[in-house]
Amino acid sequence: MYIQYVGFNALPDVRTYLFDVLNQEDTRQFSVEVQSEAFRSSCLRVQDGPNICFERLKQELEAETEKLRVEAHLCVSATDIQEYLERQPSPRKTFREQVNQRTPVAPLGKAIPMAQEIFALVLQGPTGSLGRLKLDLENQSINVRCLGSLEEALPVLHGTKPPHLVFTDTTLPDGNWADVVNLAVEASKPVNVIVMARLVDVGLYLETMGRGAFDFIVLPLTRPELVHVVRCATDNVIRRREAQA
Repeated sequence: MYIQYVGFNALPDVRTYLFDVLNQEDTRQFSVEVQSEAFRSSCLRVQDGPNICFERLKQELEAETEKLRVEAHLCVSATDIQEYLERQPSPRKTFREQVNQRTPVAPLGKAIPMAQEIFALVLQGPTGSLGRLKLDLENQSINVRCLGSLEEALPVLHGTKPPHLVFTDTTLPDGNWADVVNLAVEASKPVNVIVMARLVDVGLYLETMGRGAFDFIVLPLTRPELVHVVRCATDNVIRRREAQA
């Protein structure tokens, strides 16, 4: 049996993730639903959606019998979300707990008030066009600089005032997202790297998170989704820098 993620549908109140389940006999289609409020109230990230739905479907299929077949449409419950968050590595879980306790939820689609100036570096590959991302970040009062290669990014990341956030394409002319993560680790102050892709790829998502990226996003994001990503990444990096100081 092989579970293949094929995409999602987004409505104001719900996000529905679609999967094909392939075996030797046939192919079956399933959908798994998550309430949009879950991504705001529980600090479940938008990019966690495919993974938590994959786990929910896999759990159901493993318990399936010939007499009791899995329904074609499933829903992720509050218990599923809590158990999913508890299974994440401890640094992420601790961060979520801090956000839940201390970070007020910003009104949907609104910019986040910043206590200090936030600097974001945007790295785009040769075929990238991230003007919209730059504009949306600047609308959140973030100072943005766009570059096109690792060579250009190196002195910025290793300077005395490295960016708080780096948004990077998966591939650059002289490297890739993993090289960016490695450069960020060597920066003089904590830097959070957000990897950007144009297509959904659960395998790449898991690899980026396992190798030190803060988040993995699939463009284009809606403005409320980007606000959520920026809020989580910024709150985390500020706390890390405060702890370092």
